Amino acid sequence: MLNGSHTRNTPAVNLLRLIALTGLRLGEASTLKWSEIDELGQCLRLERTKTGRSTRPIGKVAMHLLSSIAHADREWVFPRSDDQRGPSDLKKAVAQLFDAADLTDARSHDLRRTFASAAADLGFGDATIAELLGHARRGVTERHYVRRSDPVLLAAADKVAAQISMALAASLPNAAQALLKR
Repeated sequence: MLNGSHTRNTPAVNLLRLIALTGLRLGEASTLKWSEIDELGQCLRLERTKTGRSTRPIGKVAMHLLSSIAHADREWVFPRSDDQRGPSDLKKAVAQLFDAADLTDARSHDLRRTFASAAADLGFGDATIAELLGHARRGVTERHYVRRSDPVLLAAADKVAAQISMALAASLPNAAQALLKR
């Protein structure tokens, strides 16, 4: 699905790879700004998410993917292709990729679930997985103060992204389907 010669580096493919490697929601990934990427902290500092501001540790392989995307003075990681300002709307292109792979009942949120399942399979607990996915927490401090990425969370993000990256790179034709069925 993601390795076909005609789709190798399209924005929609890169968007799906980013979602698979980070567990981001489609809206979080498609509206990602370059200013939200903290290379030194190996995390994303998202300004707007479903649950408010969020700091997400991401694996090295996800950081490498982001660094491979050309961004010549653009604000958005996935900018519009016309001359308008703002993020690209890749929903239709993403759906077409799933449909082309004969995964008509799967969508980008299934990659988020797969990321969580891979983390659980690797032995990470619910609290760690919730942090990686950016699920809301109830504490006032946690909601209103910027947190630094925890080394344990960075290690978890690294390990999960590496496992998913290996599965994506596998030459088995059903690798993508196996990932999505978790």
